[in-house]
Amino acid sequence: MAKEFNVTAVCIPEKHYMADIRQRLKKIKTLIDNGCYFTINKARQYGKTTTLIALEKYLQKDYYVILLDFQTFGYAEFQSENVFAISFAKSFLHFFEKNKLELTDRLNETISNLKDEIKNRNTDFTLKTLFEELSDICGRTDKPVVLMVDEFHKNNCSHKNIAWTKKGFYKAINIILSEKNTLFESLYGKLAEYPELNSMLYSLLFTGKSITYNPDKPSIDIAAMFGFITNHNGTVSIANRIFETRLYNLYLSTSEMHEQDIF
Repeated sequence: MAKEFNVTAVCIPEKHYMADIRQRLKKIKTLIDNGCYFTINKARQYGKTTTLIALEKYLQKDYYVILLDFQTFGYAEFQSENVFAISFAKSFLHFFEKNKLELTDRLNETISNLKDEIKNRNTDFTLKTLFEELSDICGRTDKPVVLMVDEFHKNNCSHKNIAWTKKGFYKAINIILSEKNTLFESLYGKLAEYPELNSMLYSLLFTGKSITYNPDKPSIDIAAMFGFITNHNGTVSIANRIFETRLYNLYLSTSEMHEQDIF
């Protein structure tokens, strides 16, 4: 079967044309060898999951690689700390069941203890307990364990327990708008790095002018690539109200600091 270009899901080397990412995998492995924690952050359909799957295979000689996909976790798995901890542990243990590894007696005992905790659905099983159990397992394997989590943003509100009511929803929004995180730091960094992008977003928010969505225009192409804008009926639109509000706050505060008219 002839290969084809794929822009809708995970790329499979035997079926799809792919960029050569071996050098990228080598650099990532260096981070892992050094014990670093890191994130892979990019807009949709830029190959994050494809990279993780390739990395899983690339590391198998030196590590046990456990790849969890939070996209398989529904709302029920996030309803409480106890439920999430149990669900996470189940997914973690699935690796050992799937690969049928030869386990030492000590490791087998540790895994059995965790399975008992899950089976009994112990209400005292919290994240602290989970991390202690996983630490014991990782300490007894014959190779280091690498844990990778895909679709981490599916757990997109660390304050999910307060967001079930209208009041709680608005409280969660206020928390997101006021906190400092890597997503917004990335947004501000791109504004400084790409002045044309900054000018376009500024104009879009404060002049009221409609901007035709033309993907061949560099500022629009960059903004779409980073997920800052969308194509709304042929015109440029800020991707969501959270981005819109943060940008308003940024430009207004900058204007106040320089005591200049923004209109």
